[in-house]
Amino acid sequence: MPAPPAGGHHTFLGFVGANGTTGFQMNVFIVEDTAIMLENLLSVLFDIPGVTVVGQAVGGAGAVERIDALRPDLVILDIGLRNGAGIGMLERLKKCHPDIKAMVLTGCTDEFYTDRCKRAGADYFFDKAFQLTWVRAALRQWGEASAPDGELGVWQVSGWRNDPATV
Repeated sequence: MPAPPAGGHHTFLGFVGANGTTGFQMNVFIVEDTAIMLENLLSVLFDIPGVTVVGQAVGGAGAVERIDALRPDLVILDIGLRNGAGIGMLERLKKCHPDIKAMVLTGCTDEFYTDRCKRAGADYFFDKAFQLTWVRAALRQWGEASAPDGELGVWQVSGWRNDPATV
């Protein structure tokens, strides 16, 4: 079980929390530079039991510091941020917080970006133009996983693994 952050309660993906509660709980932080996409993503996450959006950043400014402070279970990250810092942010996240899952949701889906994200440690990779509903499927499946370290796979448009509906 990952160590909880100092001074706080931290329930991680079905583990027993500090207050003795059980069940699927996931704190999510979103980094997205397009307001309409952020709204769409929030609506997708809204009705998933146990999922709480604990923070968001429009673009990369301030995101790293807020992620460091909040220690979410999952960061949903657009690597195509306007300032070009998305992949660097992913690399830093996985280096400093390897226990935090990273889900890339981006319009930059060619092989160059998928390979870079995979090497940087992305746990998931989705094309935000066509696979937004897969985010919901991945999180629901994650919540239904019986083992704390359940294998969910990494789904991606060009076959990194598979469509969550068929995994």
